[in-house]
Amino acid sequence: MLAIGGGSSFEEIKIMKELLKDEIKNAKLFKEMPVPPVFGVHLGPKSLLVSVIDC
Repeated sequence: MLAIGGGSSFEEIKIMKELLKDEIKNAKLFKEMPVPPVFGVHLGPKSLLVSVIDC
């Protein structure tokens, strides 16, 4: 599973998706999601999150 998320970092998410396009294509599951407010409070509005879980 591969997940990408962010606050208001829309351009950065677009770049990250382009860099990881092969991994996204081959992932069993891909999710794109907003960063929850609890993360945003601590990390800031331009935070970016990438998570990989080996299934």
